[in-house]
Amino acid sequence: MEITPDKWQRAKELFDAVLGRPASERASFLASACPETDLRAQVEQLLLNHEQAGGFLSKPVIELAKSERFAAGSIIAGRFKIVRFLGKGGMGEVYEAEDLKMFRRQVALKFLP
Repeated sequence: MEITPDKWQRAKELFDAVLGRPASERASFLASACPETDLRAQVEQLLLNHEQAGGFLSKPVIELAKSERFAAGSIIAGRFKIVRFLGKGGMGEVYEAEDLKMFRRQVALKFLP
C-alpha cells in the first residue's frame, strides 16, 4: 500500500479524531469517516501501535535516572530489563540490560546526568 503525503496527512487527522472518541465509538466513527480501505487500514495500524505503546516514554527516562537507582530486574520503558550496573562517571550511569522486545539481545543503557 503506497501512501501519498496527502493521504498521510489525512491519516494523521483521522487518527487524532478517533483518539478523541470513546473506545466503543472508534470503529463505527472510522468506518463512516473514512470509506477508503487503504487509508482506514493505515489509521487502524496507527491505533494498534498506539495501544501497544501504552505509556512508553510518557515520563522522560532521564527523570527516572535522577530519581532512582535501577536494581537488577527493573524494567525500564516497558522494554529493557536491567541486568547489572556497569559504571558511573561525569557523563552518566551505564547499565547492562536485556531488550525484551528484540530477541532478548543484550544492550547498554546510558542515563545522562
